[in-house]
Amino acid sequence: MSSSLSAGIVRRLILSATAVCLSMVCASYAWAGAKDGRLDIYWIDVEGGGATLIVTPAGESILIDTGNPGLRDANRIVQTATQAAKLRRIDHLITTHYHRDHYGGAETLSRLMPIGHVWDNGTFEGMPDNPGQAYFEFKCEQRHVINPGDAIPLAQTKGDGPALRLQ
Repeated sequence: MSSSLSAGIVRRLILSATAVCLSMVCASYAWAGAKDGRLDIYWIDVEGGGATLIVTPAGESILIDTGNPGLRDANRIVQTATQAAKLRRIDHLITTHYHRDHYGGAETLSRLMPIGHVWDNGTFEGMPDNPGQAYFEFKCEQRHVINPGDAIPLAQTKGDGPALRLQ
């Protein structure tokens, strides 16, 4: 076999192997975020801190905090939720406390994508930081007041996966 013939075969093998590898990489990106039995956690940079998006192995989504009011933080959350996690809605929104950089983006976010359950401290006498009417009236399926020790019910996977609990 001549050396030019051998070089041509080697080149074709390398190109074929490269094409196969690139196809596999592209396919893995297409599958990322699908219901694949994993617990996925996304940290989203919002001004002054971070929002955390969790997608359970059952495909249920939990967003912890929403950043500041306006489109900047809400758009970042929507982009991560829809593009990276492949979500169409937020199943559970947890507002940890009533500082503007934790609850502020909720009202705008509710106009950009559906929100199922909202979990927060509710209203109470002598609230040091009141988020106001826009926060308490934004569109969602159901609101819940959460107290220390309460558990948020999560969908479980069918099969051998571990039981998840959010408390």
